[in-house]
Amino acid sequence: MIQFCSSICSAVTLEDVTLNGNGQGIDGIVNSNAQELSYAKNVGIYQVLGTGLKIFGSAQHSGPYSNIAQDTGKAGVLPLRV
Repeated sequence: MIQFCSSICSAVTLEDVTLNGNGQGIDGIVNSNAQELSYAKNVGIYQVLGTGLKIFGSAQHSGPYSNIAQDTGKAGVLPLRV
Protein backbone atom coordinates (compact mmCIF):
# COMPACT_ATOMS: atom_id res chain seq x y z
CA MET A 1 0.00 0.00 0.00
CA ILE A 2 2.65 2.52 1.09
CA GLN A 3 6.21 2.26 -0.17
CA PHE A 4 8.46 4.87 1.43
CA CYS A 5 10.88 5.42 -1.53
CA SER A 6 11.89 3.68 -4.73
CA SER A 7 15.52 4.78 -4.28
CA ILE A 8 17.73 5.88 -1.35
CA CYS A 9 16.15 8.84 0.47
CA SER A 10 15.63 10.28 3.96
CA ALA A 11 13.03 12.13 6.04
CA VAL A 12 9.97 10.17 4.90
CA THR A 13 7.21 10.18 7.50
CA LEU A 14 3.79 8.60 7.88
CA GLU A 15 1.57 9.71 10.76
CA ASP A 16 -2.03 9.56 11.96
CA VAL A 17 -3.55 7.41 9.19
CA THR A 18 -5.44 4.15 8.78
CA LEU A 19 -4.62 1.89 5.84
CA ASN A 20 -7.42 -0.43 4.70
CA GLY A 21 -6.38 -3.33 2.48
CA ASN A 22 -9.96 -4.58 1.94
CA GLY A 23 -8.88 -8.16 2.69
CA GLN A 24 -6.26 -8.35 -0.05
CA GLY A 25 -2.92 -10.12 0.26
CA ILE A 26 -0.88 -6.93 -0.01
CA ASP A 27 1.74 -5.39 2.29
CA GLY A 28 0.90 -2.36 4.44
CA ILE A 29 4.05 -0.23 4.94
CA VAL A 30 7.20 -1.16 3.03
CA ASN A 31 10.54 0.54 3.63
CA SER A 32 13.56 -0.72 1.72
CA ASN A 33 15.25 2.62 0.99
CA ALA A 34 14.20 5.43 3.39
CA GLN A 35 16.93 6.06 5.94
CA GLU A 36 17.59 8.72 8.59
CA LEU A 37 14.65 10.77 9.90
CA SER A 38 12.14 8.35 8.32
CA TYR A 39 9.47 6.94 10.61
CA ALA A 40 5.84 5.91 11.04
CA LYS A 41 3.64 6.56 14.06
CA ASN A 42 -0.04 6.36 14.95
CA VAL A 43 -0.88 4.08 12.01
CA GLY A 44 -3.72 1.57 11.82
CA ILE A 45 -3.32 -1.28 9.34
CA TYR A 46 -6.66 -2.98 8.74
CA GLN A 47 -7.54 -5.97 6.54
CA VAL A 48 -4.03 -6.14 5.08
CA LEU A 49 -3.35 -9.85 4.68
CA GLY A 50 0.30 -9.51 3.62
CA THR A 51 3.06 -8.16 5.85
CA GLY A 52 1.89 -5.19 7.91
CA LEU A 53 5.28 -3.48 8.37
CA LYS A 54 8.27 -4.56 6.29
CA ILE A 55 11.69 -2.91 6.82
CA PHE A 56 14.70 -4.25 4.91
CA GLY A 57 17.47 -3.47 2.42
CA SER A 58 18.89 0.05 2.65
CA ALA A 59 16.48 1.23 5.36
CA GLN A 60 19.16 1.27 8.07
CA HIS A 61 18.87 4.00 10.67
CA SER A 62 15.17 4.53 9.93
CA GLY A 63 12.58 4.65 12.68
CA PRO A 64 11.19 4.70 15.20
CA TYR A 65 8.04 2.88 14.19
CA SER A 66 5.60 3.47 17.02
CA ASN A 67 1.94 3.03 17.88
CA ILE A 68 1.23 0.84 14.86
CA ALA A 69 -1.74 -1.51 15.12
CA GLN A 70 -2.59 -4.26 12.65
CA ASP A 71 -5.88 -6.12 12.53
CA THR A 72 -6.70 -8.55 9.71
CA GLY A 73 -10.40 -8.24 10.46
CA LYS A 74 -10.75 -12.03 10.62
CA ALA A 75 -12.51 -13.71 13.52
CA GLY A 76 -10.14 -15.56 15.84
CA VAL A 77 -7.02 -13.64 14.77
CA LEU A 78 -5.57 -11.42 17.47
CA PRO A 79 -4.56 -7.87 16.46
CA LEU A 80 -0.87 -6.95 16.48
CA ARG A 81 0.32 -3.76 18.17
CA VAL A 82 3.86 -2.34 17.82
